[in-house]
Amino acid sequence: MPKYQELDLIFTRDFGLFTAEFWRDKLMAQEVKSSCGMGIKEQVTSYNGKVEKYFRVKSEIKRLKNYIIKLPLSHDFFSNASKINFQRNVKNLRKLIKRTNLVSRSERLSAFKKSLLLMSRLYPWYMMSIFIAGPWSEDFTKHHGRRAAKCLKRQYANRVFSEGLLKEFSVFIRQILAIELRKLDYDIWYANVLRFGEGMALIENKIVPPLVKLRSRRAGYISTKDKFITGKTFESLMRKLGYKYNPPIIDSKQIVGTTAYATKLIKGKVKVVLTVDDVASFPQGAVLVTPMTAPDFLPAMKKAVAIITDEGGVTCHAAITARELKKPCIIGTKVATQVFKDGDLVEVDATRGIVKKVG
Repeated sequence: MPKYQELDLIFTRDFGLFTAEFWRDKLMAQEVKSSCGMGIKEQVTSYNGKVEKYFRVKSEIKRLKNYIIKLPLSHDFFSNASKINFQRNVKNLRKLIKRTNLVSRSERLSAFKKSLLLMSRLYPWYMMSIFIAGPWSEDFTKHHGRRAAKCLKRQYANRVFSEGLLKEFSVFIRQILAIELRKLDYDIWYANVLRFGEGMALIENKIVPPLVKLRSRRAGYISTKDKFITGKTFESLMRKLGYKYNPPIIDSKQIVGTTAYATKLIKGKVKVVLTVDDVASFPQGAVLVTPMTAPDFLPAMKKAVAIITDEGGVTCHAAITARELKKPCIIGTKVATQVFKDGDLVEVDATRGIVKKVG
């Protein structure tokens, strides 16, 4: 029998293809490896016409996790000086991508390239803050004992300080690509589906791929380190590409997750939010169901009576924000966006981490 690489669904996001390929091929495969000695080579991106799903090879994740948690606490990842430097780079990147005076093409080109450089410098520490302060924290503590506490505190501080940065970066990248496309009389939507090399060719040389090629990506695509395929679903090609993915078993009436903030039992109608474009239409008093929140989801989170996510741990944006807003929140359900649809009446028992349909 052929040997397939087993995948885990890691994130559902709307970062855009340029960021997806830069993230995989530069940040995870190169920058993380150069910083700690090991990286992740593969990340399968599947786009369904609205959002991307990011899958990683289970064995690669496990190998990196075991390697990282055993790094000595004297490693640069865990020092206070490293924390200071990381937060300085985050500040500099945010200052750059919030600029509104990028009028000339030379200014845009300079800012675009500088943003790539800053993200490359800080990403390994960004990744560490997410995983060490989150899903790897228990194993990290088991390995290092009480000495891990100070390190975890720094990683958590970095996590809070940089929350949503990759999304902010992706928005900036698409904004610059969209400006350049507009100047060449192309639909700015195509900024979402420009590959890394194509985006660089647009920025540096005003070269755009043939429209027929860009249009083929509207309905969806699959991107791996070796393949790029349009017009096919990931499910139909998974085995052919050498992968397998076992989706979680779904109960169509009830889901269970982790309590991030508990209040009394809440009932409300579901509104599914997949991208920031869905936030503007979020109704007051609805139950927010989403893959994961980011800072630009805050208007919807403030209107919501409860927050339910597919992803995340107790240090994720949804959990932190829900505690600040004192809104019932259940995270890490894995399947909320698959089980519930707009208008479903649900009961949210955040104390027990259970959401169920009641009508």
